[in-house]
Amino acid sequence: MKKCDYCSKEIQEGEEKCKHCGNLVKEENKEDKTKKKEGFSGWLALFGLGVFATPIIILLQIIVEPEAYDSVGMFLNILIVIAYAWLAYLMVKRRKIFKKWFLGVGIFQILLTSLIALVANSDTSAFSESELSDINTSVIQTIIYVTIWSLYLWNSKRAKNTFIN
Repeated sequence: MKKCDYCSKEIQEGEEKCKHCGNLVKEENKEDKTKKKEGFSGWLALFGLGVFATPIIILLQIIVEPEAYDSVGMFLNILIVIAYAWLAYLMVKRRKIFKKWFLGVGIFQILLTSLIALVANSDTSAFSESELSDINTSVIQTIIYVTIWSLYLWNSKRAKNTFIN
């Protein structure tokens, strides 16, 4: 038995017309039901774009405003660029371990931005009010970014079917 698409009443499997409402019954396409969602489309494409764009944006910021970074800041940003380059490689190769690496890099970013905010807020005289606001906002943005995309990677059927190696 199956349900009619129009009136939701039960009808026999082989019926072409519903005996209750008279509408023609749609033939289910078995290929569509068994086809796995995989590959870089939908939300996974947007996520992938972010993984590729992040190191480029960071490098452009370093090139445009090198005076804004001290040696430690420059080192940490280069480290994040290298981490995202590694993530891009794992993503292109569709490695199953990509999700764990993304979570690890994300946790590192959260800890790093939190530490920067802690240091900046302990010495408020070194930063303007707008700089402190930007630093504190970046912590919240990083937490939201990592949380949303990690949940997506761990729960999405498309992500599960794409990262299989």
